Amino acid sequence: MAVMLWTLVFVAFSAHLVAPSRGETCPLLKNNNKATFHGTKDTYNPRETLSYSCNVGFRLKGSSSILRCEKTGKWKPSNATCQMIKCENFTIANGKVKFGHLKFNTKVNIRCKDGFRLRGPSVVTCGADSSWTPDLPTCEEVLPVQVTCPPPAVPNSSGQDGYKMEYEVGEHATISCQEDFELIGSSQVTCGADGQWQEMPECRLARGNCQPPPYFPNAHTEHRDQRHYEPNTAVRFKCNHGYRMVRGPSTIYCRNGQWTALDMICEKKKCGSAGEIQNGRYQYTGSLFGDTATAICNEGYHLVGVGVRHCRAHGWEGRVPVCEAIQCPEPPLVPDADLFFDTDGIIKHGSMASYRCRYGKLIGASDIFCTEDGTWSAPAPRCEAATCPAPRVKSGVIVSGKRPRYQSGNPTPSMCTLIPFTEGLRTRPQQ
Repeated sequence: MAVMLWTLVFVAFSAHLVAPSRGETCPLLKNNNKATFHGTKDTYNPRETLSYSCNVGFRLKGSSSILRCEKTGKWKPSNATCQMIKCENFTIANGKVKFGHLKFNTKVNIRCKDGFRLRGPSVVTCGADSSWTPDLPTCEEVLPVQVTCPPPAVPNSSGQDGYKMEYEVGEHATISCQEDFELIGSSQVTCGADGQWQEMPECRLARGNCQPPPYFPNAHTEHRDQRHYEPNTAVRFKCNHGYRMVRGPSTIYCRNGQWTALDMICEKKKCGSAGEIQNGRYQYTGSLFGDTATAICNEGYHLVGVGVRHCRAHGWEGRVPVCEAIQCPEPPLVPDADLFFDTDGIIKHGSMASYRCRYGKLIGASDIFCTEDGTWSAPAPRCEAATCPAPRVKSGVIVSGKRPRYQSGNPTPSMCTLIPFTEGLRTRPQQ
């Protein structure tokens, strides 16, 4: 008995020495600004693992995002290894960059120095891979534009064949006039810094003659065009077709080689209203010369006549059209059916015709309508008659009106009842 007791004590002590210790548990780590822990319980036993992911603006340092619980009750590694995403400073040749923080999603504005222009984006952003996106721009030098003047153009001048294609700023050109014209102003003109010739002269007809009259909007002259006009010549203008004069005078005069001012104004003629359309209306682009009026009929009516009228010099062309009611033909008759519809002799758009079968079942639409194109909305229905088999009466026979089947509404055939007697059988008609 004593031997057995010592044996049990020895085995228990040996088991205590051999059995591994469970150790302390590790607590679930709290989320922070760098990482989020994907835990499913509050404590973890030794050798159990805890995964995590880095938050926006941070990235994993290393290759593992898993922590392991040690026997000491501490995690290995002790916390998430997430580092802040940062981008490096950069410079743009001949550009100006204003930096703030260099962390993830930071935006930086870029502009160029005077005399340079930006090629590429003016704003870049620090990306998740620590690089700036989109690609960095460049500043290119803006080359000065050379200012030149075109060949001088003076009406009625001569010598254009001797002009150069372009003149630099400060260069001179000489102006001469055609025969019968005299130069008013300096014959020497200079190319200005704005690319324009300075103090351009005129070539006027000699002896006070005038050139052909200038163009005036919506008007024309009553004189035959000629090359020169003598001093004091009067030229009268008239308004073009479709226009009327609302202000004058309409005459100009040749004075010292120049035409006097013309205060004449011509406006388009007005047509006013194109009229009223019964059961319709006009849609206008306007009521002045050249405008149009388009006739539109109300629903259920169609146009008879010209639909578009034009405003002419004498008024609206053509006549007012007519909007006639759209009519449908008489609704078709259906055998064994009654037809109901109200009409005053004209079946107009929207009128309804109704059918009701006297016998049998109605197949199709019971109500049809007159549509806007003058047809009925559906074909006429039909009446399908119901049939019955021959009647059967106990102890009876059909004596008249016998047929295989009977349509709805047919009279019942005559029947007789068989009455038994001792001496034989005889029939008695049913009452």
